[in-house]
Amino acid sequence: MYSIEYTVYLNKQTQCYEKILSIQPKPSGNLLQHIRQMKQNQLSIFDNNYLSNCKCSNKSTCFYALINPETNEPYCMEQLPQCIALLMTEGYHVDYKLSKLFSQNPNYNNKYILCYITHFQKN
Repeated sequence: MYSIEYTVYLNKQTQCYEKILSIQPKPSGNLLQHIRQMKQNQLSIFDNNYLSNCKCSNKSTCFYALINPETNEPYCMEQLPQCIALLMTEGYHVDYKLSKLFSQNPNYNNKYILCYITHFQKN
C-alpha cells in the first residue's frame, strides 16, 4: 500500500512554489521508472524542518516525486487524473474505502494525503 500525497516544492529554477505529487514509501517494480527522489528545498527562512547540510540522507527532507513520462517533470496537482491513469496502467488502483476511512478519522490528520493505492494481485 502506498500513499499519494502532494508536496509543496520550491522550484529553484522558476522561483515558484508548486504542489507536486509524491508517493510514500518508495515503490518497487515498474513504478520505479516513474519516480525521482527529490530534496525538499527550504520554503522560507521560518521553515524549521529544513536541514541545510542534508544530501537526501534524512527522510524528512527528501521525497519521491511521481514523474510524468511525457515531460520528464513531476506531476502537479492539476495532473492528478493523468497520474492516476498512469498508475492504473502499471497495475495499481485507488483504494477508495481505505482513503475514505483515513480521511474521516479525526485522529489521523495528514492533509497532504490525496489517496491510497494498492497493487492488483494476480491469481
